[in-house]
Amino acid sequence: MQEGVIDELAEDGNNRYRKNPSSESRAFLYKEEEQEEEENVCRICRDGEEEEKLVSACECTGSVRWVHRTCLDRWRMESAKRNMRNVNRCEICKKPFNISIRRRTLLWQSSRHLVLGVTLALSSVVFFFAITVFLRKTLGTISCRAPWRSVSYTTMFNLDGIMLTLFGYFMLVLLATFAFALVYSRWHTREEIEAHVQEFQALPEFWTFRNTTKVVAVYVIGIGQALCLGYLMKLWIYRTSNVVWNWEASPSIGAVLYMTFLTLGMSAVRAGREFFYNQSLTNASDIVVVDQQQEQQQQNEEERAEGNVDSQDQTPPTIEGSYETSQVVAVPPHLRPIRAMEYCPRRPVGRT
Repeated sequence: MQEGVIDELAEDGNNRYRKNPSSESRAFLYKEEEQEEEENVCRICRDGEEEEKLVSACECTGSVRWVHRTCLDRWRMESAKRNMRNVNRCEICKKPFNISIRRRTLLWQSSRHLVLGVTLALSSVVFFFAITVFLRKTLGTISCRAPWRSVSYTTMFNLDGIMLTLFGYFMLVLLATFAFALVYSRWHTREEIEAHVQEFQALPEFWTFRNTTKVVAVYVIGIGQALCLGYLMKLWIYRTSNVVWNWEASPSIGAVLYMTFLTLGMSAVRAGREFFYNQSLTNASDIVVVDQQQEQQQQNEEERAEGNVDSQDQTPPTIEGSYETSQVVAVPPHLRPIRAMEYCPRRPVGRT
């Protein structure tokens, strides 16, 4: 009878515990759930299964077990450039992968450069064709209707017109190159870019929305300035043709003048920067480096000779690193020795 009562009380206590668990048990269950959620992330991109299903590609366990197949394929293709052993073998558990690289990834990796080259060529052809049609419908008609135009409009389809068109294309490409070089040179010399290079030993991404907008704006402004110079030169030649010459100029000559002025201006700015930089180096080399320790020793020797101080107890003060610091200041920045921490800084922790 007593054993039956004890069993009933024990069962009643178990039911109450199941209905009202303690705070410690609830915390333990929550920790287990959080641990399960933390484990179900890709060890490469640290994302879950929202976009792609996670797979177990090797014999690793714990938080490094799961990985996206796309991330793994991309990582294995990049590892082929550095370490071939990590292509078919896990770098953590040292076991071979139980899944192979997908065929579409291999095809894209092998034909990527060819596809990009063909796309660039087709885009260039379409762009130049559209530019030709646009110029013919706008600036070509305006030029042919101008009073200083004496060449027939049909000559653009002859050899002279084709050569002039190709020259115009060349000037457009050259203007685009100058626009990119101008924006890139100013971007590369910014303080935050230099700080990023010193910290991570790599340049940040250049083709951002801001830099792309700057390149396009400089390119469009350059085309406008070249056309304005060309038509101004054409009008000047027309006004003075009855005095000096009897020929006319193409608007493309404005691009030549614009590129010439831009080249001379950039050369002058670069020469000025080099002059001031060499001037600063000359001023730095004129600095007289004084050895404070040697000067202090000479002063102490003079005092000993006069008998003012005891030579046995007198010890010259040592100034550690004073001479070395002066030498480092006198050396130009580009000739200073690179320390290990500057050459190999800590790398940022981010997604691979």
